[in-house]
Amino acid sequence: GNPPYIDYNSCSKQKILFTQFIQSKKILMNNIYGVNLHTVPGRRKVYAPKPNLYAFFIALGLGLLKDCGKMAYIIPQTILISGDLDVIRYHIAKYTTIEKLIIFERYMFIGRGLKQKKSVATSSLIFIISKKTPNKEHKILVENYLNLKTDTKLEYFFDKNTAIKKEILQSQLYKNIDNWKFITKDEKFIKIIQKYKKKSITFNEYRKKLKNYDDLILDGSVNINKKDLSNKYKSDAFNIPIIEKPYYKVKKFMFFSNKNKIKKAQGSRGLNLIIERDYKIIWRYQNPSGFYYVENKNTFPKFMEYCIASYNKNEIIFIFSLLNSQLNNWLFKSLLSIENEKSYLLGLRSLKEIFRIPKINLSNNHIKSEIIEKTNDILNLENKTLSDFIDFENIMLQKFDKIEILENNLLLYKKQKIYKLEIKNNFELLKLKFQELKNTAFSLEELKNLEMIDFDKIKVLKNHIDNMVFALYFKIKIQTSEIKSMKIVKKLCEKNKYYKYIFVN
Repeated sequence: GNPPYIDYNSCSKQKILFTQFIQSKKILMNNIYGVNLHTVPGRRKVYAPKPNLYAFFIALGLGLLKDCGKMAYIIPQTILISGDLDVIRYHIAKYTTIEKLIIFERYMFIGRGLKQKKSVATSSLIFIISKKTPNKEHKILVENYLNLKTDTKLEYFFDKNTAIKKEILQSQLYKNIDNWKFITKDEKFIKIIQKYKKKSITFNEYRKKLKNYDDLILDGSVNINKKDLSNKYKSDAFNIPIIEKPYYKVKKFMFFSNKNKIKKAQGSRGLNLIIERDYKIIWRYQNPSGFYYVENKNTFPKFMEYCIASYNKNEIIFIFSLLNSQLNNWLFKSLLSIENEKSYLLGLRSLKEIFRIPKINLSNNHIKSEIIEKTNDILNLENKTLSDFIDFENIMLQKFDKIEILENNLLLYKKQKIYKLEIKNNFELLKLKFQELKNTAFSLEELKNLEMIDFDKIKVLKNHIDNMVFALYFKIKIQTSEIKSMKIVKKLCEKNKYYKYIFVN
């Protein structure tokens, strides 16, 4: 029937009314003015969809258009990447003819505020569409206005010399409704994506190749109240990871005791699947700073964090290395971040749609094994403490007035006595660390557990891992005898025409 009357003078009032109408089933999400805002074929959501108000306005505009009528609409560029706006991408790609897409890489709403000096921190895109079915050969004109100064006058945006123009088949948008960010990229980027996909398989396809499909699971967080988290360790409590840089490994936890207060997030398969598995990868949904390794049962991520868990340590280490690689980090940011938008979001659906795993066979399995070995080396380096370099076994005193390094020895001062301990190895690292700590009082326990991490060595290992990951995705041949040599591996990777494009950008 006819849609209910809504007072469009107030956006907030509209939102409230839409919510009321949806709850009372006067409006169904699968038919908003003829547009399905609930789901699209082949992409069923396991959670309640959350299309934003722009989606409702687009649906309204399409509902008011006559056949062959045209509509121009300005919208944030989140329409290109948002998982919940796939419904709009699907509808306009399948049922309308998109004539033009105009994209602005910098601020468009400028000269705002009382002093007319502020800019609105949002990205902008204009689309022009006709209400008619597109033909198979229809091409869309894409105009991409590059980085401009925020104080540039609006007219300058439309200067014919300031935009990069190209044409793309509308059928390409229909085939790639999961993400349209590629339309803002150059031809080399698109070819890299094609190569990346050709040499790899999806996360679910990789899982099917394992002996047990559920050896590797990907799941969401749970809803727990921050007030119920404690800093005090309890043997029967759940461990909630604290993510912090510059580590790759989770080193600190909060604790949560009351299982009855846990609320399963929409789309989650269940808490037990996570906590019963020993090895996990954790990352933040909003503005992820990286992926973090956890080796701990009874552990699950807090709200707005996600997890990959497994019984198999080697598999979780391998996936962890791929996700943290410069290649995949570059890919996530390229396809999911938008200039001027504050949030870069990496949810479960986005990860499963973008992230792929290189095909492993007899010819490259040695590369996978080396990646796992070197990643374990990094994680082991993050566990190092002073007791790994100095033998404290014969020291009985519990507190010292100050500490010092002399030649290849650690000197512990207590009143008039000096205890001399030999440094076993990595003298330079300890010397650097103790520049900050000399003349400071310490307890014996603090000294033993003093963190001694060689971040320079970790950086070297990480670069080697990144090169090996690149080699897997782009099928670069590295012999078993060459895999240990960082120089040889890098040299072979640099011969690939896409290497510098990714590692420089």
